[in-house]
Amino acid sequence: MQEIAPNIYLEDRFSPYNLGVVVTERGVIAIDMPPQPSQARIWLEELSDSWGQPRLLVLSDAQPERLTGAALVPIPMIVTQATAQCLAAFDEKTWAEMLHGIGQAYPDEAEALADLQPRHPTLILNQTLYLHYTTPPLRFETLNGNMPGSLMLTLQEHKMLFAGDTVVVGQPPDLRYTSDFSAWLKTLTVFARRKDLKWIVPGRGTGPIPRGELETQQELMHALEHAAGRLARKADSSEGMAQATTDLQQVFFPHAARGSAIHKTLRQALELLANQKRAQRLEAAAQRAEQRAVASSTESAPTAEPER
Repeated sequence: MQEIAPNIYLEDRFSPYNLGVVVTERGVIAIDMPPQPSQARIWLEELSDSWGQPRLLVLSDAQPERLTGAALVPIPMIVTQATAQCLAAFDEKTWAEMLHGIGQAYPDEAEALADLQPRHPTLILNQTLYLHYTTPPLRFETLNGNMPGSLMLTLQEHKMLFAGDTVVVGQPPDLRYTSDFSAWLKTLTVFARRKDLKWIVPGRGTGPIPRGELETQQELMHALEHAAGRLARKADSSEGMAQATTDLQQVFFPHAARGSAIHKTLRQALELLANQKRAQRLEAAAQRAEQRAVASSTESAPTAEPER
């Protein structure tokens, strides 16, 4: 565990996750939990031995790994409204399917996941919340990020932001859960302009990073968007996908080999974004065709003769 600012800690032993700890006079706030049962148990024991049972657990988003980690520990949760809705939408079947998917990564501990139940949040946010556990207060923001349910914590005293997976370092962005890529980009632009931020802690990878390093992620995401737009205009969006992926990998991740996890994630992100853009183009074309048809039928309709 690394103290990255007074009373602020970062734990990166449970790869690939960055877990945060904020120590206050009113109790400890934990940021995310690992989804592997043994790791969650170790982490909770360490927190409890050092400062007592955490007062709150912050879920940085509603990814299956985050929801599973939260279900493993008896800590009151603070989440966004979107995450709360995601939890409420689970039934017995879909929850079990999600746990089964997580358990495939930890086959020796799958049994410990089988009996878990979804947690009920304690605090549900749909706007910015200031929690007066410190001076100045902790600021929780429900911004558009990598997926619905993104929740970010700003520690104003230290000019530090825990950004979850909305900020990506050393790897391509994961678009599997992204519903609004453009809104995600706008959030990064907001962060880059915020003078009250000096350090950003991403949800995975190296951290904390200086705010200026956001530029690399912004450039990559703009390049992804541009390449996906070109592919979406083709009759078959898969045409040129391999070359576009290789081009992006060579520019942004020249150390990564073809077939590496980085290359595969880039390809997946490009495919998802290209398919979204292609669907948007087809929908827009269909709407224009419908408007033309309505206009044409209106123009060709006979007009009534005036009464004499």
